[in-house]
Amino acid sequence: MTRSVPELIERIAQIFDEVGIEYVIGGSFASSMLGEPRATQDVDVAVLLDEPSLERLLSITEGEFYVPVEAARASLAHAVPMPSFNLVDLEGHGKVDVFVLGDSVLDRRQIDHRIRVRIADGFEAWVTAPVEVVLRKLLWMSLGENMSDRQWRDVVGVLSANRDSIDLDDLRSTAAELGLAGLLVEALRQAGE
Repeated sequence: MTRSVPELIERIAQIFDEVGIEYVIGGSFASSMLGEPRATQDVDVAVLLDEPSLERLLSITEGEFYVPVEAARASLAHAVPMPSFNLVDLEGHGKVDVFVLGDSVLDRRQIDHRIRVRIADGFEAWVTAPVEVVLRKLLWMSLGENMSDRQWRDVVGVLSANRDSIDLDDLRSTAAELGLAGLLVEALRQAGE
C-alpha cells in the first residue's frame, strides 16, 4: 500500500526522532503548507547529521527504505556539491530527499527557526519557517537549480500568506547577505508588499 505524503512524513519524523537527528521539512511540501497549496510527490528534509547518527539511520531504515549508502556517506562528508541522498519507501515507493546541512548561514537558520506544524490529525512535524522557505527557494533559483514558474509561485505564495508575520527587515538583511536582494525585491512586489 502506498503511503500518502503526510504518512511518509510522519514515518520519517518518527525515525529521525528515534535516532536523535534534528530535521526540518522543506521544499514544496513546506511552501504549500505555508503558502499556496499544491501537490508534491516527494518530501525534502534537511538534517543535521553525524557519522553515528547516519549509521543508526541506515540500521533502522533497513528493510523499510532503500538508502544508497555510498551517497549517504558522501553527503555526510560534504564530498559532493549539494550533499543529499534519498530514502525510498520500499513498499510504497515514496521518496524522501535528505539534504545534509552544513554550517552556512541559511543551513543554521533553517534548523534554528524551524516551526512545529500540524501535518495530520494528532501529528506535528518540524517545518521550515516562512522566511527560510523564501530564502532557500530564492537561493536555488539564483544557482540556476530550479528556475520554474511553480517555484516562483511558491515564493510569492509564502510571502503573501505570511505578510503579517514575516520579519521583513530580517528577510531583507539575510537576502542581501546571501546575494538574493534583487530576487527578493521582485518577489515582494509580486506578493503585494
